[in-house]
Amino acid sequence: MKAKIHFIADSDPKLVSHLTYILAKSKINIDDINVITLGDKTYIDLEVSDERKAIKVLKANGFQPSVSECIIIQLEDKPGELAKVSKILLDNKVEINRVDIIAKGLGRSILALDVNKPKKAKTLLKKYLI
Repeated sequence: MKAKIHFIADSDPKLVSHLTYILAKSKINIDDINVITLGDKTYIDLEVSDERKAIKVLKANGFQPSVSECIIIQLEDKPGELAKVSKILLDNKVEINRVDIIAKGLGRSILALDVNKPKKAKTLLKKYLI
């Protein structure tokens, strides 16, 4: 599993165009991209040909990227849904290092989970993956 560069930005119709332009201009190839917009925020994760260079370019253009092997899940936006997911992981000895609520709306929540065993977590949480 490759590391992902991920960040949250304000939603803007020009965001993806701007992002892909600055990476192309820096001769960084995008191997994979996921863009999730909900409300006024957009979550982007990338796999690129040159991770270090991409981070430098993104920071120089006002983004705040971070790198991890996080997994993205979607839950119903109601009490107890995250508790179910965390229990599945706990019961299978997968530790949650960080949870970011990326977006909420339309009765759904999108979360990024940084865990100690991302491959195992993906298998366990397959029905929640985006």
